[in-house]
Amino acid sequence: MTNFKHLESELAEVFILDDFLIAQIKEGQHVDKLFFKELKKLIKTYFDKKPFVYISNRVHSYSVDALLYKEIFKVSEIIGIGIIATNSLVNKTLNLKNSFLRNLLKPSRL
Repeated sequence: MTNFKHLESELAEVFILDDFLIAQIKEGQHVDKLFFKELKKLIKTYFDKKPFVYISNRVHSYSVDALLYKEIFKVSEIIGIGIIATNSLVNKTLNLKNSFLRNLLKPSRL
């Protein structure tokens, strides 16, 4: 049976399942070091030393400090990252970021 937890803050809604963490940042927010600090607390609480996949459900428009991408790849529990985007502008932005991040991504085996 899958465990499910829903958390909400001023910045985001977070859905935690056994092997996934889904973050849904709220409209107009800026994701910065404070968000990353809170994310690391959630990881420690719900996934301490347990591999999981981080999923960003981009249903709203928000900005992200580009320096955080490098930091998230250092979190040992995260074995995969997925981004769900239904807006074509968001898709174009993600493609641009992907080319920027290419050097940070390393293939892994599950």
